[in-house]
Amino acid sequence: MHIAILENTRKGGTCVKGYLLLICLRAEYFVAYNNGLTATASSVITDNFGCISRLDDLQIVNGGQTTASLFYTRKKDKTDLSKVFVPMKLVVVGNEAKEDLIPDISRYTNSQNKVAEADFSSNSDYQVKLQQLSQQIFTPMINGAERTHWYYERTRGQYDNEKNRFASATERKRFEKLNPRKQRIKMVDAPKYLVCWDQKPYVASLGAQKCFAIFAKEQSKNEHIDEELDQEYFEQLVCKRIIFDTLYKRIKQADWYRGAYQANITEYAIAKYSYDLSKAGKKCDFTSIWHNQSINESMTASLLRAGKQASSILNEEERPTQNVSEWAKKEDCWNQLKHLPSCLLNDAYDDADDTSFSLTTTVMPTSIETVSSLSHTTNGTVPPNTGGHKPAYSSGPRHKRASAQADTCNLSTTEWQSFPISVCRSLLAFAAKKQTTQQ
Repeated sequence: MHIAILENTRKGGTCVKGYLLLICLRAEYFVAYNNGLTATASSVITDNFGCISRLDDLQIVNGGQTTASLFYTRKKDKTDLSKVFVPMKLVVVGNEAKEDLIPDISRYTNSQNKVAEADFSSNSDYQVKLQQLSQQIFTPMINGAERTHWYYERTRGQYDNEKNRFASATERKRFEKLNPRKQRIKMVDAPKYLVCWDQKPYVASLGAQKCFAIFAKEQSKNEHIDEELDQEYFEQLVCKRIIFDTLYKRIKQADWYRGAYQANITEYAIAKYSYDLSKAGKKCDFTSIWHNQSINESMTASLLRAGKQASSILNEEERPTQNVSEWAKKEDCWNQLKHLPSCLLNDAYDDADDTSFSLTTTVMPTSIETVSSLSHTTNGTVPPNTGGHKPAYSSGPRHKRASAQADTCNLSTTEWQSFPISVCRSLLAFAAKKQTTQQ
């Protein structure tokens, strides 16, 4: 009977419940039914009788569910554990080998429930530092509201485990007030927000685990990551999460949204917005987003334009890969999107049709800051009355600015060939209409 209970509750990742039932029903059989623990330590000291008297750097690498079951049933239910015995395999690992060996031991000994690849990176310096920053940094005070943390969850279930350590409901509520659940950033989701801004939406579309694995591999090669991990880095991560969540919700309300691939559209739209900013010599004003804990409507409008463009590319009828989710994983999909007109332009995207674009170039105010560049002037000097900043676009009538930009827009044959057929048709129709007007 007890074996059946364990097997049934093991399915779906709920074997903790099975352990609790077993402890309550037949505690003396726990040692027979449980796989035991696997633990590592850097050194072991025994007494004259061969019993362990000291362990240094003890770490349980397999058996977290067993440990949690015993802890909670004793703390909450006051269960008698005097008859419960747990076998343990202890591996002594020297300091010089622990970084490589301990994750491998965890990987190969976990068999009760599936352990994701991301779990093996939870103890990396990068992840530990991000968690520390999240515990140190408070949000700005907005409209007199109390300052809170953005909680970085370095291991699965860490948020709930930390909250449940408090004995009273009052303490748990205090924890949730300081660390709102809606402000929890899961370790496996963080790379998605970052790679989108790095203009790699096809990586984000691979799924959380694969995206994390690729991101972690790249971070391991970054020798300067310790220097980059500071308050600004964490605040920008939060801002990117705010942008992602805001756009994700707004896409569902858009009249052009077709009811599917909301996440893919969000990932591609953010990448397009980031690409257009860098191409225009601008950067996102993360400082403003952090202080407001939100993005303004003008920035949202630009992101939605990018979302509309992304939707047209992802749902292009003549796309080379018919499955949209698989098409989103292709770099070719991104190459087609980034050649579309800038989403920063006020009327660069025609609301009447998903694939019809106007060529005018009015600059729309968004949460961006101008990046100084000598290429913005003809003589390499700073124009007067700019406060030390060089404008991204020259002054003068809008149509003249559009003409000046059009003259410098030279695309190679390869770039033209990357445009989807629908866009080429729209451009051809626009040129024909313009020619007719001129005649």
